Amino acid sequence: MIMLVKLLFLIPFFISVAAWSVTSKFSYEFRDSINRPINPNGVKDWLSIDAKSKKPTQRNDNYFEAGARYFYATDAFMYSAPEIYFIRENSSNQLILGRKLINWNKYEQFWGLNHINAQRSYDLLDDQPEGLVGIFYEQTLWSHLKTSLFLSYLYVPQLNPGIKVKDGKISSPSDSVAYPSKLDLYGRVRPIVYELEQPKWSDVVFQKSLGFNLAYDYNNFLCSTYALYKPENKLRINARTPLNRVHLPDAAEVTAQPFVNYHGVYGLLTGYQNSFTSNFLGVEVIDANTELDNVFKSIDPLKVEPQKRPVKNDEFDIRPSYIAQTYLHYTTIIPRDTFSISLNYIRLLSKESIQKDSFFQEASRFIDAVGVGGTLSFTDHFSTLVKWYYDFKRQDNIVKTEIGWNNQSIGLVLGLEVLKAPDMDSYWSNFRTNDSVYSKFSILF
Repeated sequence: MIMLVKLLFLIPFFISVAAWSVTSKFSYEFRDSINRPINPNGVKDWLSIDAKSKKPTQRNDNYFEAGARYFYATDAFMYSAPEIYFIRENSSNQLILGRKLINWNKYEQFWGLNHINAQRSYDLLDDQPEGLVGIFYEQTLWSHLKTSLFLSYLYVPQLNPGIKVKDGKISSPSDSVAYPSKLDLYGRVRPIVYELEQPKWSDVVFQKSLGFNLAYDYNNFLCSTYALYKPENKLRINARTPLNRVHLPDAAEVTAQPFVNYHGVYGLLTGYQNSFTSNFLGVEVIDANTELDNVFKSIDPLKVEPQKRPVKNDEFDIRPSYIAQTYLHYTTIIPRDTFSISLNYIRLLSKESIQKDSFFQEASRFIDAVGVGGTLSFTDHFSTLVKWYYDFKRQDNIVKTEIGWNNQSIGLVLGLEVLKAPDMDSYWSNFRTNDSVYSKFSILF
């Protein structure tokens, strides 16, 4: 099923490359661990290709951005299509069909979250977002008031990081996959032998989504409110192990069941922008228990039924947590011709009850944290990037830095990622030994 979804991505990829004028980049990338990862993937280098068209400049235009990675050591692929859409607009309204980023909040990308948009998730600290698939309509009601609608019956789950189950073991070309290798079952710690139960592709792809945003902008002040009801961008995983273990009595035979879970995302955002800075303060609620099926049915001509959560049975279950999370977030962006700085703060206002195990569910990455991001161009060809995150609650300390050089034909990037996560309950503790250095050589055409 997952391979079929990936193949669906390649259709618009090749159509767009053939039909649109795009700029492309072919790269060789190498990454080496400074220490020994908890879950080593055995992958150190790969090839990648990225292509994108020019941003829409006309009222009837289109846009395309996509890419792929090939891990030749394990013969594995990763795919990405952040945006592929057609746009039609006039002076008061805009209609977009395809996959597009929803920019209703200002904090998700920096913190690597995927409540509204999906994440590319090539690597652990990859913050490239990927949009949602559907119909996007924007209408200017008055000179300062604008409304946006999103409707979809097609769901493309976050494809990366991909996993493969072979001989009872899980493998992935990405360094961002953490999974339990042992299970305390009936008072005894046993090694886990995995089996992946693939759902029907139709049970995954045909899902409904509905979103609404209302924004008021006047004299540099911004105020908006939004709400979405849609599938979570990552598939949930429910796991069960039989009570009567007949094949491997000394192991925990775990069957992993991917499934679609709906959630509600509600937010308020205020902001002030001038020529020097852009400042945003907001609150967002993500409720994994939201049920709007009855409301949706009244306006749903296709009557698409959502996939049901796995029910509890007589076997031993490892079940995801379904909770509501409330985030307070603040962002200041200082853009300049030669540099850009972003100052960020995020706080989880609700009680933290999702543990670090991110294989069966998406754990909370940050509780009470500050973050700084910055880019600096020394010349037209030489630049650097720095990102730093620090969580006061868990004392997580994460640093990512890059230096890059490029001209019209080639590019070179050298980078470093360092993580410190002393709290065992932290999401990042699974990756505390993932410190790495990396390089990337690109040919531009």
